[in-house]
Amino acid sequence: MMEEYYQHYAKAPVFVWVSFKVAEELAGLKKFLKTTVPHSEHILYESNDDAGKAAAIKQAYALAQNKFNELKTTKVEPLFKKYDKDNSGAIDKGELASLCKDLGVPLDDAQLNAAIADLDVNNDGVIDLGEFSNWWFSGFQSYDTYRRNMLKL
Repeated sequence: MMEEYYQHYAKAPVFVWVSFKVAEELAGLKKFLKTTVPHSEHILYESNDDAGKAAAIKQAYALAQNKFNELKTTKVEPLFKKYDKDNSGAIDKGELASLCKDLGVPLDDAQLNAAIADLDVNNDGVIDLGEFSNWWFSGFQSYDTYRRNMLKL
């Protein structure tokens, strides 16, 4: 289960590693991290004190925030708008069916109801841009409802 959990998070579109620089391990570490998650970024901190760690975490957060904003603007929002056919600002059950079909995963009525229930955080019956973004950035796209629920636990 731990390996599946790790693989799940490695699928997230924004992924930044933060680690302490140990010279003799650096080449192997960089190779491992880039091989494991090719789209990831890596922040090294050389000073193993609280200030060095805090600076590295701030740098990682800024890098992740910039990548998040870029992807949201260039990928998530256009994809959301493509399937929000009626321009209501939300994806309803029919629009979700179209999206899933285009992704090569057509869902039956029961599966669509489960998907809406899984993605609709505020329980208004539709998926708004915020809920859609949360799903897209979570890395949960490739998991069925059972695995998503297990990973959440």
